[in-house]
Amino acid sequence: MKINKWTFYISMVINVLLLMASTILNFNFKDNSTVAYIVSILLNIFAGSFILSVTSFVNYYICRRYLLRDIMNECLKYSQMFSKLEYFIPKKYHEEDLNVIKVKNKKEFIEQYKSDLEFDNKHKLEQVLKEYISLSETSTRQLWNMYDDLDFITDVRNKKKQEYWKNIFNYIYSNICIIKEYSYHFKIYMAAINGNYKVNEEKLLELQDKIFFCKKYNYDNGEEVKDILSKLEVGYETISGGNSKEFTLVYNETSNYLLKMFDAVGKDNYFNKNYSGLGSDDDDE
Repeated sequence: MKINKWTFYISMVINVLLLMASTILNFNFKDNSTVAYIVSILLNIFAGSFILSVTSFVNYYICRRYLLRDIMNECLKYSQMFSKLEYFIPKKYHEEDLNVIKVKNKKEFIEQYKSDLEFDNKHKLEQVLKEYISLSETSTRQLWNMYDDLDFITDVRNKKKQEYWKNIFNYIYSNICIIKEYSYHFKIYMAAINGNYKVNEEKLLELQDKIFFCKKYNYDNGEEVKDILSKLEVGYETISGGNSKEFTLVYNETSNYLLKMFDAVGKDNYFNKNYSGLGSDDDDE
């Protein structure tokens, strides 16, 4: 894409210079056979340069189509990768939940209950950490190779390319880097025999805030929640708390964002402002 853009620019500059030189020489030295010969050579070069400009222009749009389609696929790929992350909610002990239970040795029962709860939390934590560690080992080299080749023919000041860098390339890279940073601690915990569960639980909850959308709502805010859900591209989860009037809405914000970027690139790729993931080559205007 980049090569074809600059080939087009250079060939167009050569076209203008050759045409100007040929015109000036032809009208100022009409009866000079030597100049006429030079003009003939310049016009032949101009013809070849003009064909090159047309060819590079056509090739640019072919490469543009393929590159933007690849970027769309990268958005989809990373969205699917992030969607595999599970939101971790540690189980907590609530004494009032066990008040109604009548057993012979209640103290021993409660201690066993707490032990089982801790075991379940540790087991679940390890499963979730494995997902993050796996994602942290993802290479973004192919993604940056695409960015290097990205260069729009009408984007003289690179504003469009900077938008792609901010909204897609750097967004994906930054999120992967954040996960790599946290996964350093997760790997140590997973390799240890008796790792510090509490510290890693706190780090995971902290990391989740950067990946997931999680917000409490009152059941009276039904219209607001419906509006949010209508715009979602991914699945969601509602968690009821101790308060019967409240619930928590959770969804993978990163995965959802990348699906929206898939559509945004599709609009550029297919010149279709209404593109919504169902577009094809027939949607071109």
